Amino acid sequence: MGSLSVSDITRLLQIAGASIAILAILLIVFRVMVWVLRHILRKKMSTGNADLVGQQATVIKTVRSQRPGQIECEFKGQLLTGPAISDSRIRSGRPVLIYAAEKDWFKVRPIEYDYIEGKYEAGFEIERK
Repeated sequence: MGSLSVSDITRLLQIAGASIAILAILLIVFRVMVWVLRHILRKKMSTGNADLVGQQATVIKTVRSQRPGQIECEFKGQLLTGPAISDSRIRSGRPVLIYAAEKDWFKVRPIEYDYIEGKYEAGFEIERK
């Protein structure tokens, strides 16, 4: 009682290895499904949508003044993407504030995190047209 033979230990290790492999495959399948669903449910932002002015967004493709980048914004439960320009260069992953909707793009400004207040601050008043 309590002693295992080499063949029993080998069998347990094989079962454990197979279980880990199955869990890894399930994790990969889950991540792929989430990625696919996120891209399917993503919608393009309408540049005429003034409701997005004042909303926080995230840069997904670097935004410059001469060449529009891409931003992503969650609005009314939907993930929206659209072109954006800025007076300064803003790298992907940075939070921005949409302050105007122009012809074919949104105008954005970077939002800096205030560690003392514990919140994001734009450092300017929101411009509305």
